[in-house]
Amino acid sequence: MPTILITGASRGIGFELVRLCLERGYRVLATHRPGPEAPRPLVDLAAGHPGRIRLIPIDLTNLPALANLSSRLAERIDVLINSAGVVVDMRSEADGSGRVFYEHSLRGGSVSPLRVVGAALSNMTRGAKIATISAVLGYTSSAGDERAQAGVRNSVDEIMRGLATDLKPLGIAVAIVQPVPPQADASPAKAEKLAAAAASGVLAVIDRLDLAHSGEVFVLDENGR
Repeated sequence: MPTILITGASRGIGFELVRLCLERGYRVLATHRPGPEAPRPLVDLAAGHPGRIRLIPIDLTNLPALANLSSRLAERIDVLINSAGVVVDMRSEADGSGRVFYEHSLRGGSVSPLRVVGAALSNMTRGAKIATISAVLGYTSSAGDERAQAGVRNSVDEIMRGLATDLKPLGIAVAIVQPVPPQADASPAKAEKLAAAAASGVLAVIDRLDLAHSGEVFVLDENGR
């Protein structure tokens, strides 16, 4: 039974990944933002799959917390999926320059996935796989915002390409997956459908990923293909 570590599991693509992995019979380590209680959807999933999901509260933009993540991982990890991201509506951002958005997104979107890999690496064996979801991270209101978001995305992609080169001798393959980005005007039903399709597409990429294609970018359409 494979063990999958999924970050950003409380909603969106991350949550759908958890659901699909449990349906496949996998064990899941699911990270979520800290709070007084674990997110109800994850709690309900855990109740329906006793013994096969462990919830890990952690703020992935908090570097000291990330430094302690390795001590909280005891299981062998077969697949790591970095699905945590930062979604900010720039139209309501207090800092009109976008500086707060860019710095927060860069930390959550590129630095954190690398730190998560570092924390999990000692638990990963030869043949393990890593997938990082890389996409536009927020809703834009200007060309400047779009450039900032593209900078975050490009940073993620370059870091993961370098990681793929470094980990190939260890037999660990790395994929960069770009699903359809979040839509500001999507209805809840539409957003859920897009997230489910993207999650299915991410798992399909992981299924066929090998060292020959490590470091490649896989672009998905709205149907997850």
